[in-house]
Amino acid sequence: MGKLRAFLSCSDDPADKDTVTFFERLLESLGFEPYRASRQGESGSVDERIRAEIRASPCLAAVMTRRKQSTGGEWEPPIFVAQEIAIAYGHDIPIMAFAEEGVSVEGITPRVTTYERFNRDGLIDNAAAIVGYLCRTKEALLARSKGRSFVSDHVRKSLTSRVSVDLDGTVRHANEITIESISEQLASVEHELSLLSPFKIEDFEFDFFDGSTSSDAKVTRGLRSEGDKAVLWYVTFSPPLGLGQTATYSYEARMKGLYPLTQEAAAACADEGDEARAHEEWIIVAPTEKLDFCMRFPRGYAISAPRFSVLTGLSDHVDKSQVDALRRASAFSAARTGGEWELRLVVSQPRIGSQYRISWQPPTQTEYDQLVRGQAR
Repeated sequence: MGKLRAFLSCSDDPADKDTVTFFERLLESLGFEPYRASRQGESGSVDERIRAEIRASPCLAAVMTRRKQSTGGEWEPPIFVAQEIAIAYGHDIPIMAFAEEGVSVEGITPRVTTYERFNRDGLIDNAAAIVGYLCRTKEALLARSKGRSFVSDHVRKSLTSRVSVDLDGTVRHANEITIESISEQLASVEHELSLLSPFKIEDFEFDFFDGSTSSDAKVTRGLRSEGDKAVLWYVTFSPPLGLGQTATYSYEARMKGLYPLTQEAAAACADEGDEARAHEEWIIVAPTEKLDFCMRFPRGYAISAPRFSVLTGLSDHVDKSQVDALRRASAFSAARTGGEWELRLVVSQPRIGSQYRISWQPPTQTEYDQLVRGQAR
């Protein structure tokens, strides 16, 4: 599979050179071919030569560094970066955006695309989140591309996730994936586990279980990187899978601190005016035929107002058409059996780039403390 060309929209200011180089090398390491157009200056309109280069690129990567500070204290990115984002958007060219801390994205994102924040003095600390964002975006780009060399090389026949929450806050993700090769030789599949939580993740453990294939190929797992907020890993098939051959493999992740256990903890991390809720989600980054996603809670743990939603990427935009369709299909269920809550969302043909979220309101601190004391007796 060839590299995916990305028009790199970025500052030409020498002060931004190290920051831009970081993103350029990261794009290269993840299979992109960044293209930087030479410019005469950093102001004025984008000339037709650059417009043509953007139109000829499968995607655009925008690095929005600080350029001009407003009276309100926010920073604006270089004017031509905003213009080039608009050009790409107008021609339905996928956009990857990275915004420096303090840079205003109003009018640029998230209406046009999702984005990832960065701090130029802490790029290494931001690397795991940036890599995760790029991997998710690349999967979506490969899946939507009409060019054969950029078509995704596999589909997920099923993605089954069972998430259980213990009373001490330990969360267990037990996930099983079945994929089918749609290439002549599928040697490996990339994966990412994102830990999207405002809380500090503790006691993280990751286990991979033996996999099987329809061709009796050996299945092994390797680790790309592991950070506080994301784990990048991959599965290798030896020999590679042929066209139409399948593989099934599973893994379990265990950790503490992923969700707020009480309403008070949820309220402390909620934006002003938002409900005190906890949530878990799956973001679809590869062609998938079925998502079966289930949450289970301890006996006596009194959640309330369980519901589901579908968001566009990492934004707060609710996809109402998908929500309505899933409601009509009775895709979401919330049942309490023997004092234990189970929330389940089953989606056929989930859309790439969509986030399928289950949310709930935790018990109050008083209710939680009473339950813990009762369990201790």
